[in-house]
Formats: sequence, structure tokens, C-alpha cells
Amino acid sequence: MKKLVIGAILSLVPLATFANDGRFTAELLVGNTNQEVEGNDGDDTSFGLRGVYNVNANFGVEASFQNYGEADYSYIDDFGDTINEKVSSDSLSVGIKGVLPLENGFSLNARLGIAFWNVDADITDSSVPGITFSGGDSGNDIYYGIGGQYSINEKFIVGLEYTVAEFGVSPDGDLQGISTDLKIGTLALSIGVKF
Repeated sequence: MKKLVIGAILSLVPLATFANDGRFTAELLVGNTNQEVEGNDGDDTSFGLRGVYNVNANFGVEASFQNYGEADYSYIDDFGDTINEKVSSDSLSVGIKGVLPLENGFSLNARLGIAFWNVDADITDSSVPGITFSGGDSGNDIYYGIGGQYSINEKFIVGLEYTVAEFGVSPDGDLQGISTDLKIGTLALSIGVKF
């Protein structure tokens, strides 16, 4: 499935060549992501790349890669043992973007799509010292977000957005039978170039 998403991202590149009228935007995203697992949360710097093909002034299609960074959790389980988890996640996504143009180059936007995610974890348990359980899981879930954008000129844009996703980690993955929801909340600054 990730090959399909990578193919979708790469297929947007030729559109920039043919369009050459500001319909295609390449964006860099840098922000902060909060990753929450069962009431425990951790923050880290996130980054991403996104391509948007603007069908018209109010609608676009997008494909992106987002690395959410790493979060560390520590808690006491029901047996009184200390559990330490280090979780990292990323996603390849495809979706749609709705735009509400305002005045003087400002606009509001909303996005909705499917994130093809990957989660990796290293887990230690004080009841079995010296052993690290490692594993990962992957799947796909819906993401959504809201934000604002400002066109600096005909070529460059900046924006601020908040995006949310919830990755349903399955006990069928190789994370030692763990089943949980990883809640992702990202506040990001975007810098884009129009083609």
C-alpha cells in the first residue's frame, strides 16, 4: 500500500510541469506532534513534505509524507512493574483539501484523507530486566485537520495547521499482542512554493 501512496505523490510532480499556472504546491511542514497512548503522552518535533494539486480556488487533492518523531512513556502496570515505551510513527497520506478564500491573500482550509501509517515501539518491563521487546504495526486510518494560509506573493505561501489522526494498533501486529489507539495531534507550520 505504501508503494501506491509513494506513486501517488510522485504522480503529482508531472502535474507541476504541465500546469505551470500555480495549481501545484510543494510544501515543507515543521511542527510539534503529541503522541498519546492509553493516557500517556509525549511530544516531539515532526516534519513532512506535501504536494497539493489545486483543482480550483476552493478544492485540492494532496499527498504527503509525515514523520511524527518519537515519544517516551513510563508507567506502573497492574502488577507494580515499571513499563518504559519508546514509540515512533510516520505516515504516507492521500486526501482532499477544502479552501475558503478570505481577503488580502488569507484563506482558511480543512483537510480530510487516509493516512497509511507505520508505528514502531521498544518496550522494557522491570519484571524482566535487560530484555527489550521491539516490534511494529502498520495500517490505515482517517486523518483530518484545519488551518490558515497566507499567500506572500504569487509564488510563496505560509500556513499554520492542526491535524489529528488515531492509529488503531492491532494485536495481530508484531507488538507482542498489544492492542491500543495511538492518538496523534500535530501543530505545524507549512512553507510552500507554487508551480
